[in-house]
Amino acid sequence: MASGKGIPCPPTSLRYTQALSAKLLLAEQGGFTRGIQVEPGAPRSSHLFSCRRFYCFLGSSKECILYLLGILHRYERASGQQINYQKSAVVFSKAVSMENKQLWADYVQAPLLPHHGTYLGLPYVVGTSKKALFQYIRDNIRPRIHLWNSRILSLAGKETLIKAVLQAIPSYLMYCFRLPSTLLRTISALTSNFWWSNMGHQKFHWIAWPKLCVSKAFGGLGFRDLKAFNVTLLSKQSWRILTQPESILARIYKAKYFPDSSFLEAQLGKRPSFVWQGILSTILITCRFALACGKGGFDQYLG
Repeated sequence: MASGKGIPCPPTSLRYTQALSAKLLLAEQGGFTRGIQVEPGAPRSSHLFSCRRFYCFLGSSKECILYLLGILHRYERASGQQINYQKSAVVFSKAVSMENKQLWADYVQAPLLPHHGTYLGLPYVVGTSKKALFQYIRDNIRPRIHLWNSRILSLAGKETLIKAVLQAIPSYLMYCFRLPSTLLRTISALTSNFWWSNMGHQKFHWIAWPKLCVSKAFGGLGFRDLKAFNVTLLSKQSWRILTQPESILARIYKAKYFPDSSFLEAQLGKRPSFVWQGILSTILITCRFALACGKGGFDQYLG
């Protein structure tokens, strides 16, 4: 069974990072480690790099772990940087017994996590319930507003806090999911109340919030329309799948959701992920943008 190991690493040069990636690919090709495959025909992934983090997916056998540790030790010697295993973590699939989990966690000398953790507040594994997924947005916005309401702030200060903090909190989540309209209305209501309040005392809203979201060039204040912003970020994902079919993201989605057709002909499919539902909801916008950019052959999808 596959297991995951996330290692926060200090910033490294591109050369050492590429060397580490090449070693892991060779290990997978040689059968020493085992990556994960979400669907038959999809590319197998043995490791991922993100901001100051490294994730490796391998089998729970002793040989796989020893081979990985050998690669990491060689990386430390070559780069002169040491991995902090106390800030690392080991996560196993449900099929691995608790005895084996603890045994390998002690062997690697890294903490054993009961779940896959979060990244920028977003859990790595999203289940059927979306309540916990979006709860952290409310939990982050409300305390900040409560703190700011205890201070005397000018309108310019409020504008800066709204644009740079409040409306930036759900940005990463919007890049992955189509957020429910009720959640977006809640965020907009909290933001609007903060804008019109005076040290926590609510006042009359003289102008509707959608009008404040209009550009300053047209009489608004340039606040984000969260629904439009959400659609825009998801459209970027659609555009990436359409224009970069050889990327890992596009190949994984193609193998799972449209193996026998193009992306523009893709259907929702059975048991679609929450991410795929959001991406597919913007396909019409992607078609229109492609047509505007001079890419022919999209008229049949525009209706």
